[in-house]
Amino acid sequence: MLIRALYEAALISLVAGYKYVAHKSPGDEHVTLLESLTIVHSGGLSEFDTLLVRAVAVAEGVSTARDLVNAPINHLTPTQLAAEAERMGSETNGLTVSTLGPEDLRKERFGALIAVAQGSHQEPRLITMEWSPEGAERTVVLVGKWCYVRQRRYHYQAERRYG
Repeated sequence: MLIRALYEAALISLVAGYKYVAHKSPGDEHVTLLESLTIVHSGGLSEFDTLLVRAVAVAEGVSTARDLVNAPINHLTPTQLAAEAERMGSETNGLTVSTLGPEDLRKERFGALIAVAQGSHQEPRLITMEWSPEGAERTVVLVGKWCYVRQRRYHYQAERRYG
């Protein structure tokens, strides 16, 4: 119980300092990060060491997801998002990434996706990421969607409203 509480405290500490700074002026990008963590405990902490490695990985994943969500649409097009997914796939053991571009989407008959994408000057991409770690005992499927046209419309409305 104590080990799990320490894990959650470490994870919260790592994630809490997040700030999107990709487009900040130099000097405005101050981010408070967890620099050290000291634990005093009479028992062994080998389980905590394992969980701490996991907490760091989860925090890095959360920060990456936040960066992708916070990126302005003119800096993260579907093509750039696909490239970022491919980069993640090349850096992560067990992660396979495949991307379907316009030609593949037509060939596979993704008519609805192609139709929606006609509202944008950006070509559509369908990104599939499969993580198959060694020793996996179950399958977990996560499905997400990011629609460039709606995102662009949202930013346009926000500019008009708050501009």
